[in-house]
Amino acid sequence: MIFSIFVSSATLAASQKVTATLNITKLAYGGFWLATGWKFFAGDSPAFARPGFNDDNWQTIYPTNSIPKLPAQAIQGIGWMRIKLHVSEEVWKNASLRVINVPAIEIYLDGQLIGKRGTIDAQHKTTRGYFDHLDPVALPATGKTDHIIAIRYCMQPGFNFLNWNNFSGGFVSIAFLATSDFTAIKQHFWYFQISDMVSASVLFLLALFHFTLYRYNRKKDGNLFFAGYALCFGLYMVIEFKDNFDNYIDVFMLFTTLGNILAVASLMLCLKALFTLFNFSTGGFFGGLAITSAILMVAWIFIQGMPPFIGFGLLIFILSVDFWLTIKAVWYKKRGANIIATGFFAGLFCVIVYLLTNTGLINIPFFLFILTSSVTVFGPVLAISIYLGREFALDGLLLQAKLAQVEQLSAKTIAQEQEKQALLAEQNDLLEQQVKERTADLHQSLTNLKATQTQLIQSEKMASLGELTAGIAHEIQNPLNFVNNFSEVNREMIDELKEELKSGNTDEALAIVDDIKQNEEKITHHGKRADAIVKGMLEHSRVSSGQKELTDINALADEYLRLSYHGLRAKDKSFNAEMVTSFDNKLPKINVIPQDIGRVFLNLFNNAFYAVNQKQKTRGGDYKPQVSLITSVENDMLVIKVKDNGIGIPVAIKEKIMQPFFTTKPTGEGTGLGLSLTYDMVVKRHGGSIQVNSVEGEGSEFIIQLPVR
Repeated sequence: MIFSIFVSSATLAASQKVTATLNITKLAYGGFWLATGWKFFAGDSPAFARPGFNDDNWQTIYPTNSIPKLPAQAIQGIGWMRIKLHVSEEVWKNASLRVINVPAIEIYLDGQLIGKRGTIDAQHKTTRGYFDHLDPVALPATGKTDHIIAIRYCMQPGFNFLNWNNFSGGFVSIAFLATSDFTAIKQHFWYFQISDMVSASVLFLLALFHFTLYRYNRKKDGNLFFAGYALCFGLYMVIEFKDNFDNYIDVFMLFTTLGNILAVASLMLCLKALFTLFNFSTGGFFGGLAITSAILMVAWIFIQGMPPFIGFGLLIFILSVDFWLTIKAVWYKKRGANIIATGFFAGLFCVIVYLLTNTGLINIPFFLFILTSSVTVFGPVLAISIYLGREFALDGLLLQAKLAQVEQLSAKTIAQEQEKQALLAEQNDLLEQQVKERTADLHQSLTNLKATQTQLIQSEKMASLGELTAGIAHEIQNPLNFVNNFSEVNREMIDELKEELKSGNTDEALAIVDDIKQNEEKITHHGKRADAIVKGMLEHSRVSSGQKELTDINALADEYLRLSYHGLRAKDKSFNAEMVTSFDNKLPKINVIPQDIGRVFLNLFNNAFYAVNQKQKTRGGDYKPQVSLITSVENDMLVIKVKDNGIGIPVAIKEKIMQPFFTTKPTGEGTGLGLSLTYDMVVKRHGGSIQVNSVEGEGSEFIIQLPVR
């Protein structure tokens, strides 16, 4: 149906004469198509809609032509078309505009917007064309006979699945159509839709029926190929039904292409079914045709410059082969070939009548037109189905004859079977006893297996606990060793101090006191070190009970960035690094636990400054340490990026850095719990994510995402 609309608009485009102002004084059935008299300009301005705008320097365009025939600049970006009309009062009073369009359009009459199809986005991001041929655009009463129709249009960008240059329909087609004619058009449209859905339903039932026949008799694979033929044909009819509704143009094109693929597939399956039913050898012909068809369809869809009639020509060729096989079967007097031939030629006759009626060469009542459309669909389908049903009936008669023979043989074997039944009953009793004994053994084995499984699970838990305990002991052992060693030394030095004091050597005694003081400071340092490790372990294992509150992440991150930097500077006065921040000023406040997220920031910043400090020690003066902090919102997620140009993370340990107690820092400088805690706070407590990007020797980037809501 859509094809006939495009054909009629293209025919009118060729028949109307180009004039400066189109003069419309009467309307015939089908309307007056505005195929000529248009001018276009590739650009966008509200002034183009105004009646007084001078468009003398605009180029001529024939918008009812197909896309490949249009100037290239006419379909790039937003453009305008204008046409001058002189319409009689009688036509204007009784007419509406009928619009068929590929791009998104806005229709202006004498500078006023009266209708639009699709959506035009000036930024070319959300523009979508809309196909609609049933809803009229009302013409407002103006009291004038001279008018300017301006069309603002834009092709949908980014739709690259199909090749627009192979689309044979008109670009924009507009007609003055009697308002009363829309009722008849919609009525005919619904008749076609009902016909399509009835046809599809019958085809699906036939597909199910013949697939069921194949399911119970795999040797009759003709049923399988016919079921596929009917299924693809039914899906094609469903898509025809879908295509005739108002659709976005990308959906329309997608379904149209899918319909063409299903049409080719259905005819190929019909061809395979005929080869199988008539027992003709394909000799490689079918495989070659299938490959060629697939290549041609892919080329037609994706390659620019391919003739638009390739798909239609391919269908005609495959259908011709179907006819040739049917005629060949009749010539060789294959059983039932006349039935299929009758169906095919009835369908061919109705196709000819349909085309002659659709092009206006003959005129028949509409109900006969619908009838010929139905016969076109069902002629070959019902013929093959009747043929397969007849074959099934003949097979049934043959089976009945064989069944009688089987019954005679069965009577002879019944006596033998009765003797065997007695023997089988005895053997069954013995077998049941053996099964009971084996079942009891299996039950005992299962009980033992469950007990063993429980022991293994407990052993695995203890092994995991042992590994964790070993890691903790290793972390705490070093500071404890220092505490013990310096305590032992202090005890010895106190004994020396006593002796010196007894001898009256005050200077030596004071020197020993200074040494004891230094040792005590070291004991205190390493004691605090052990305390920090224990607190870190407790922090890692505890479940936070903090309350979430609306927090300014920009302020929180900036605060902890400065805190981390000055903390490192307090330890090493020679350290310097550039801090680069890029905060999204529109960042919303989000519900988080500020203490947790602050610890996350502190861990990441400390690691970043440590990485650049380590690299500065090896690179020298030509290296400039830099730590960057970036915040933004992407897809309802708040994104924080912490990036440094430090030493980076080796690939071999990248997957381990989030594990508890894993650290690359020297002994005494890190517990290995920072990133582990960071992961827990971001992922487990706040439902976010953390990602690490790093190149060894060049730097690292930690990306944290937190939900906005």
